[in-house]
Amino acid sequence: MTSLPRRPLRPLTATDPERVDGYRCRGLIGGMNLGYTYAATDEAGRWYAVKVLSRVLTEDPREAARIRRGLELVGRVGCPRLPPLVATGSLPSGTGGERLWYATSYVPGPDLGTLVHATGPLPEVRVRLVAAVLAEALADLHAADLTHGNLSVFNVLLGPDGPLVCDAGPGPGDYREYHETVDPALPLVVDPNAGGPGRPVAPAHDVFSWGALVLYAATGRSAVESDEDRERLWREGVDLSGLPEDLRGPVEEALRRDPRERPTAAELLSRLTGAAHPRAAVRTALAAHWSPLPEPLRLAHHPSRREHARGALLLFAVLAALALVVALSVLGL
Repeated sequence: MTSLPRRPLRPLTATDPERVDGYRCRGLIGGMNLGYTYAATDEAGRWYAVKVLSRVLTEDPREAARIRRGLELVGRVGCPRLPPLVATGSLPSGTGGERLWYATSYVPGPDLGTLVHATGPLPEVRVRLVAAVLAEALADLHAADLTHGNLSVFNVLLGPDGPLVCDAGPGPGDYREYHETVDPALPLVVDPNAGGPGRPVAPAHDVFSWGALVLYAATGRSAVESDEDRERLWREGVDLSGLPEDLRGPVEEALRRDPRERPTAAELLSRLTGAAHPRAAVRTALAAHWSPLPEPLRLAHHPSRREHARGALLLFAVLAALALVVALSVLGL
């Protein structure tokens, strides 16, 4: 087997699968509303990222069909800023339905949220490259009449050759209902005005997420953290201090309240590169200025809900044992 990938992995628990089809799970990368992502190897020892989607997303056959179709379409985009999709399938869910999964090529680098949480905001050169790559990925998706709809600090991966955007395709059918279940401790990058029952995600909502992600990469701050912040954002505008000067205008425009007043992803890409051929300019900039993160790099991670629950149970058990010892001591036993 090849050496462990350069990103923090958590040990598997009893509730995690040991295998997903032909892939052997080696560790948990992370998980949120869409499901859990595992670092896995095939029989030849090659590494992949395997995501097992939440039962809530796929127990409805119509929702499962929508997600399958989304993955199929994203697989055809051929965007160099998306990890290639290599396989899809389903597992029994235990409730008579199925749990969809998909595998992509493995990115041996941390996600944006984990890195900023551990080491602070990115240097300016990395912020500019992240901004350009995100804009390129969204422009390619939008040109194919697709939206991401699930951008977060955890699906922007910082690989050795540059940033990549993962989890495009199986986005939520109901944007508002989905994102209202996000852990409140996580940096929010979703459009507060986006979606609602029966209202699909629009490209302008992805653009808002672009602005919030660039702000987070440069400053470690969320554009929106609460309902009060949401009202402040619309009333006063976002705090742009800490952003490189040339990114302030694009980020401010991307975070406008009215989606119709936001630039498109293609416009952002053109403005950021200032080149007649922006995709070629991004490739050149990455080759000249992007370097892999230094190793060894000990990265902290945001505890998952499962880890919080596991920690609470362990603490309860320790306290109960201590109480028993004290009681026995008082009784002279």
